[in-house]
Amino acid sequence: MFSKIVVGYDFRPEGRDALELGRQLAELSHAKLLLSSVFPYHHQAIGEEAFEQALREDGERLFSPVLDELDGEAIETFALGDQPPAGALQQLAEQEHADLIVLGSTHRGTIGRVLPGSTAQRLLTDARCAVAIAPRGFAGSVDGCGLRVIAVAFDGSRESHAALRLATELAQRESASLRVIGVNSPPPRSYGYLPTEPSLREVYRDSLNEAIASLPSEVRPLGQLLDRPNPEMCRQFALI
Repeated sequence: MFSKIVVGYDFRPEGRDALELGRQLAELSHAKLLLSSVFPYHHQAIGEEAFEQALREDGERLFSPVLDELDGEAIETFALGDQPPAGALQQLAEQEHADLIVLGSTHRGTIGRVLPGSTAQRLLTDARCAVAIAPRGFAGSVDGCGLRVIAVAFDGSRESHAALRLATELAQRESASLRVIGVNSPPPRSYGYLPTEPSLREVYRDSLNEAIASLPSEVRPLGQLLDRPNPEMCRQFALI
């Protein structure tokens, strides 16, 4: 599933969330954890020698407690600098041939929910590997039961099929239940469809049902089709 997992880590609670999610996924995949943090140092500003020393000292302070806690697990640490966090993590993932980057949610998010910060938003757009974002408070909610319910968004595209395969494999390894979620998203009226076009909803429903039927029964698959309001309808309601 995964061979190397980059975890963006810092002193914040959200960093602990990312670490816990990365650790669980690494355990499921027998993957190596690449624990990494990006520090605001630039060698051109402070010189190469001071730059290397600052990264070494700050990295040791940050990572030492974690290494003691995760003693015996396959883990390597990286103290990075010289560029913004998203670019540094993406470069590390490419250099190390990692197939997943794990980050925490922004601190502005709601406990138990995912809200990507600016670094995660950029990686979701630019990264060449999978990106996972831990819900805020995830580290404190772990009860030893692991991942129990896994939800995957599905729209029938090639990318959603790939996501479904990965989610299925995770669910099988963790004995978790799988929820497959589709969204009925009618196009604007300018495309010639009514906001509640029945045939379009049936297409989404049939695609979702077909995907559910292909899944192994052991993951207890359950599909759900959500209805998203037409953007033009939203604008009309806003004007009323």
